[in-house]
Amino acid sequence: MTKVISASQLLRLYERGEREFMGAQLHQANLVGANLIGVHMLGAELRQADLRRTSLMGANLSSAELTESKLSEAGLIGVDLSLSTLRSALLNMAMAIDANFIGADLAGADLSGANLSGARLIRANLNKAILIRATMRRADLSGANLSGAMLSQANLRRADISGANVTSANMNGINLRRADLSGANLTGSILSQATLRRADLIQTNLSGANLRRTDLSHADLIETDLQGANLNEADLRGADLNRTNLAGCNLIGANLSDASLSGSLYDANTRFDPAFDPYSAGMQKVE
Repeated sequence: MTKVISASQLLRLYERGEREFMGAQLHQANLVGANLIGVHMLGAELRQADLRRTSLMGANLSSAELTESKLSEAGLIGVDLSLSTLRSALLNMAMAIDANFIGADLAGADLSGANLSGARLIRANLNKAILIRATMRRADLSGANLSGAMLSQANLRRADISGANVTSANMNGINLRRADLSGANLTGSILSQATLRRADLIQTNLSGANLRRTDLSHADLIETDLQGANLNEADLRGADLNRTNLAGCNLIGANLSDASLSGSLYDANTRFDPAFDPYSAGMQKVE
């Protein structure tokens, strides 16, 4: 049952062993540093609440309203925030390992430096979210909206980003080693000096992306759209570029040794090193 409750009342009831606070109204509540491990607050109203350094390990906050809330350095390990609203919330440096953010709205949220290893962000809205230096190893971002997100220097090693929308995202220096980005839309994204070694980029849209000095060695780029992408000085050693669209690409200084380019497309605007022969590599020129 929905009820208005003060922060002090909540803490007293929690100390007495109460854990069920479904639909509680805690707008702008001050719960800084509180211990709320395992609390059940499904559908709670926590807009602009201050939860900095709060321990919420294993808590259920599914469908909660947390717009503009402060969760900086909060303990969110295993927390359920599925279908919750966290627009413009502060989650910087939060510990959210294995947290459930399925279908959550995190548009404009600040998750810089947060640990989201193993977190489930399936179909989450991360439009223009700040994920600078965030750790997202093995995170599931399949179908998520990351358009305009800031992911520079984030670690997404072995993350699943398949089918995600990552248009115009800033991922300078990001670690996406062995990540699954198959079918993702990364149009116009900034991936310069990123690590995409052995990443799955099958049928990914990277048209107009900046991949300057990016490590794409042994990556799977079959049928990937790289039209107009900047691959200047990129490392493509051993990469599979079969049937890839390289029209208008800048490949000056790129390392293509042992790369497979059979059936890949290029045009008059594709730029190669003078010594490189696209015909002998099995590439097809398009008008």
